[in-house]
Amino acid sequence: MRISSFNINDVGYHYIGLRVLAGLTAEGASRKEQLQVISRNAYKYATDKALRLMLPEPKGTFDAIGEKICQELVQMKFAKLSRGGPYELAPNGLRAVQLLSERRYRELRRAMVSAHLGTYDNLRAVFERHLDLGPLWRPILEAGTPLTNADLDSIASVSFSSDEMPVQLGSEIAGLPGKKAEDVIVAAMLARDLPSDRMGVALFRVLCDRLNSLRILNIRRASAKHLEFLESYAVACRSNPGDKWYTELVANGPEGELFRYFISDPDPESKSVQQRIADSIRIAFKTLESEAGYYDLPDVRDLVCEELRIPEASFDEGLIRVLDSSTSPFTVALRYERISARRKPLFRPGESSQLFNLIRGSQ
Repeated sequence: MRISSFNINDVGYHYIGLRVLAGLTAEGASRKEQLQVISRNAYKYATDKALRLMLPEPKGTFDAIGEKICQELVQMKFAKLSRGGPYELAPNGLRAVQLLSERRYRELRRAMVSAHLGTYDNLRAVFERHLDLGPLWRPILEAGTPLTNADLDSIASVSFSSDEMPVQLGSEIAGLPGKKAEDVIVAAMLARDLPSDRMGVALFRVLCDRLNSLRILNIRRASAKHLEFLESYAVACRSNPGDKWYTELVANGPEGELFRYFISDPDPESKSVQQRIADSIRIAFKTLESEAGYYDLPDVRDLVCEELRIPEASFDEGLIRVLDSSTSPFTVALRYERISARRKPLFRPGESSQLFNLIRGSQ
């Protein structure tokens, strides 16, 4: 089975669907009512998230997303649908709602990752591409700006590990403005690395975002050869994990296949995990340039996550625990510039929720 939805790029939508179905089933709501409530809650979730992180409001309509969420919950066997009736939670869905209610989030994430990888061939193909071939570097090209020969050489070196751009590809993108050239380049990378899957560029980006929300793929903005790239890499392995925070995960395929992985899922409450993150932050400080003693927190996050091979969200959760300590070795602050979807600030919940994108060692 393949994911085909371009609207669902965040596993948080599935959790919304599970909660709504759990609440409305007892009330005897119709299928139409279920879908309307899920769509409204999905829009509110996306809008609140954007507002919380000072990001642009979500684009497009969410009117049809409730149906797509429920269809995927059925495909992953979290829900079921009787002909003409409303959606109902399946045993796996009831278990997921229980884990949500009890805040057993690490168990819930493993169940959701297992369901995704066992159900969707194209999602699993993108994940395994990163496992088996390593990081993928996608160029970020400015809209309306044509590529120079130096740009082509840089992209060839970074994205294709070649001294020069393949001749056919070079001729295809010659004279194209940045974003169109970017799509052609990514399409060529997909044809090289995922030739049997034949997925489009837009869907590939959605799948990467979905894997990122599942905490098994990191996506960071990085500079190389005078250009900007998105580097995506797996925070998982097939065998012999290097740290105790890896957890074995088994996904069951539709034909009885078993897919085994070790996913990186550190416990933010663990003092040893907090210490590893703190030590790695200090190492990152030595690599980066500071301004008035502060370092760019998204840059620090990127370096630490790649060094430790932990999910971006795990870094945030661990750092918040470190900051909450009475003897925290770090101080954080906010600068409004440079906040983006790929350079998200640290959201620190509490009585007075705050954002931070600067960090330094305590004085």
